Amino acid sequence: MKYFYFDSASHDGVESNAPIDGQEADILNRWQTLSPEHGSFLGVFCENGQILQFMWEENYLQVDVPDAERGGSLQKPVTRDEASDLLVQAIHGICPSEIPGLEFFKW
Repeated sequence: MKYFYFDSASHDGVESNAPIDGQEADILNRWQTLSPEHGSFLGVFCENGQILQFMWEENYLQVDVPDAERGGSLQKPVTRDEASDLLVQAIHGICPSEIPGLEFFKW
């Protein structure tokens, strides 16, 4: 599975337009070691072509499913444990847009 990330503490990252391939263990390790600071994020390219991203905001963690055709994203705040569970589900083939509780926000 292809993934990308940015760690705001170390300034280490991989851009979404040049994602790297990783196995489940690689992706989960990157997620677990990502600094929980504003601006850090990790995203995966799912089997159905959607992107599932997790972004640290000022006071919370956001799950984000971009929808370029609609000009916005499906989003909701989550805990780190919820994000970890969703990431594992995405690696195993979940359709990100079917995650319960997502709301659409225009860009």
